[in-house]
Amino acid sequence: MRGWPTPPRARVAALRDRFENVVVERVPGAAINCHTCPRLWNTSNIAFPTLEAEALLMLLSERGVAASAGAACSSGSLDPSPVLLAMGIPETLAHGSVRFSLSRETGGGEIDDAIETIVACATQLGRSSGSI
Repeated sequence: MRGWPTPPRARVAALRDRFENVVVERVPGAAINCHTCPRLWNTSNIAFPTLEAEALLMLLSERGVAASAGAACSSGSLDPSPVLLAMGIPETLAHGSVRFSLSRETGGGEIDDAIETIVACATQLGRSSGSI
């Protein structure tokens, strides 16, 4: 459909894919959970296997990036996501998995800023734990 604007879902899915690809490229060991499965167009779940999700979430929050380690209904829990475990994600990966959500208003600049923040936080935590 030449000349028509990109539908919001397709635009956000493309941002999500770019976000995931760059984070995985720049953070050693990071992996997209279930990237070959049908997924929501605005949601990303990335495993940081050498990091604890809670520590990463604290740093991200301090720097203005909102994320979660589990389903919204289980926020505050330190246990790995039961959904990830049920999907066959190993517990070691599930413990370091973080969910990011985008909205229809999310722009490329926000994605770029979030990527830089995530990479910096993961690097900082990796250095302090000796894993990156």
